[in-house]
Amino acid sequence: MKRRDFLASAAGVPLLGLMGCSRKSQPLPPGLLLGPSMLRGHRLRESAAAARHTVTRKTGVLIIGGGVAGLSAAWALKRAGMKEFALLELEDEVGGNARSGRNEVSEYPLGAHYLPAPPATNLPLRILLKDLGVLLGEPADPQALFDPAMLCHAPQERLFHQRRWQPGLLPVEGQSPAVLAEYHHFQNQLTAIKTENKFPLPLGTATFTSQTSALDKISFQQWLDGQQLHAEPLRWFLNYCTRDEYGSSLSEVSAYAGLHYFLARNGFPYALDADSSANSPVLTWPGGNGWVTRALAGTLHEHLHTGRLIHNIQQDRKQVQVEVWNAQENTHERWQADQVIVATPLFVLKHLWPDMPAPIRAALPLWTYAPWLVANLTLHQPPREAIDQTMAWDNVIYQGKGLGYVVATHQALTLGQGPTVLTYYRTFENREPEATRQRMQTTGQPEWARAILDDLRIAHPDLPSLVKRLDVMCWPHAMVRPAVGLLGHPIRQRLQRRFERILLAHADLSGYSVFEEAFAQGWRAAHTILKG
Repeated sequence: MKRRDFLASAAGVPLLGLMGCSRKSQPLPPGLLLGPSMLRGHRLRESAAAARHTVTRKTGVLIIGGGVAGLSAAWALKRAGMKEFALLELEDEVGGNARSGRNEVSEYPLGAHYLPAPPATNLPLRILLKDLGVLLGEPADPQALFDPAMLCHAPQERLFHQRRWQPGLLPVEGQSPAVLAEYHHFQNQLTAIKTENKFPLPLGTATFTSQTSALDKISFQQWLDGQQLHAEPLRWFLNYCTRDEYGSSLSEVSAYAGLHYFLARNGFPYALDADSSANSPVLTWPGGNGWVTRALAGTLHEHLHTGRLIHNIQQDRKQVQVEVWNAQENTHERWQADQVIVATPLFVLKHLWPDMPAPIRAALPLWTYAPWLVANLTLHQPPREAIDQTMAWDNVIYQGKGLGYVVATHQALTLGQGPTVLTYYRTFENREPEATRQRMQTTGQPEWARAILDDLRIAHPDLPSLVKRLDVMCWPHAMVRPAVGLLGHPIRQRLQRRFERILLAHADLSGYSVFEEAFAQGWRAAHTILKG
């Protein structure tokens, strides 16, 4: 596929040279360039561990990391009646990559922006949603309803293809009989595979058979080649799905991961003659999944300690000792706990736990991470094309450089009128992740703004004149990539066991960075502790 990238290559091609015409006549909108607290994080590589502590704190269970997994573990402990626990988070706000921002127009996502409505088979997650008022019936009841205000309104999705918008994201309109035949062939293959194998979500319940193990040992692209599925529109769509779900291309993820995207939920969710949204209920909020993490944090206020940088974990037969820098007070603390849940990405562990067990150390090279960029465009009013054709929640441009955008104000009754916020997503597949991360540190907001506007003006020529602010959030290590061989690797299951007094809990352990997996890892770790 031919895609221009607005990141320069590792060889040093100038960034703006890949952007085409810069259209200097159109002023660029102001905005901020945001990201995780890199300065704090990089202190993990310095000599903070040598500093002396000034205060000692004790607790029963200490949770390190305030993303979805850490918050879920804390919620599960509190729900079970435990009082002696604390959660430490590096940032000043919990939520990880499921945080949100807000301006005078709307709240908006800074990362993850939706949650597929979980079926009754995912009982723990439905219990959480019941507690938060999202699920209105009993969690075990398959017919229980979700709060309509939190379900994505129609139209849910649309695709800009052949110079017009069409419903759904699969490019169906105007396709030849040969292309449509490949769509049906892919759908039939999914049905056959689903009949013989289970593709559970969360993955913690997965048992790999000889067939699913074989799928995990080849790339999704190789599997498609073997099925003689070469139609460019189908390949574009499937590549869009792996980019959107995993931040990676068809050649970078395993065939198991590529098929899991469809088979873990509703099979091939894109009816060939209709919008898919009718069969795919989605929970979303103006701030995306930030609504959920804030709601969780609201139940845990007295247990949360933000602005804490962990720089040393040690355990003995009696306790775990954790050295902490309190960034808010510029002091050092020593925390002592009976048990610890480490709910951070695996790549962080080598900076936290110098004496980590050999199985963890051996596993670290297997995990790679996809960088992401999220931009929020605040508009005076929606683009003209959006008004004329009814703006959908998720709007994607065929062969666009980014993943399109979602509309923060889509749930509002005033959709299509007045100011709005568009949240734009971009992945950097088929590039060396470390080179991309370095570029993220050196590229400014104006360069990002120009590239984003050039991408979106394909569908919305009037967009640049409507944007009054454009804020960019860079996620250098946004999500683990389910690369070939990772999901079926035995070490992945090994990492979910106890390491004496320490448990790991993060979506990394699933090899699949979505809300359901992060929540399940936190739930598992908490209940392992509760069982004793």
